[in-house]
Amino acid sequence: MVANPEKEIRFTRAGQSRLWFIFAGVQLAAMLIGVVFAHVPGDYGAPVLKEYWWTLIPLSIGLLLCARVGWHCMRHAYLIFSPIGVEIFPFRKPEENLDVVMWSEIDHLELRGNFLFLHYNSAETAGKAISIQPIPRQKRALLVAVVARGNNTTYTN
Repeated sequence: MVANPEKEIRFTRAGQSRLWFIFAGVQLAAMLIGVVFAHVPGDYGAPVLKEYWWTLIPLSIGLLLCARVGWHCMRHAYLIFSPIGVEIFPFRKPEENLDVVMWSEIDHLELRGNFLFLHYNSAETAGKAISIQPIPRQKRALLVAVVARGNNTTYTN
């Protein structure tokens, strides 16, 4: 546990959550279209899709799963810059697979394109590359400011 949690900066996967909410919206639209067409009479007087009511079950399950994943991406951390170091949370099982890189291990940080590089030595032969695609574009300026506060940082677009 961090002694001063107010000194940490969290970045979430909100950039990915937008895509999952769009998928959920498409599922919802398909369900609504199915319900409407199930009650519209066809050429012979009977509703055309009345016997396909069961298709609403997989669509509703898909809707709930997409909405749940979108909510998870929006609410949970992806990167945390704390006084201890950089905490990297994977998408699946973040409690078990959390990766903490201490500041003493990092020689310098670098933002290049859509990646944040944590270099362990000045020759840049060891380290980690972290995609910043899950971070919303509006929050990337804050990430640039966080990286710029470190020593020997560069930003290449």
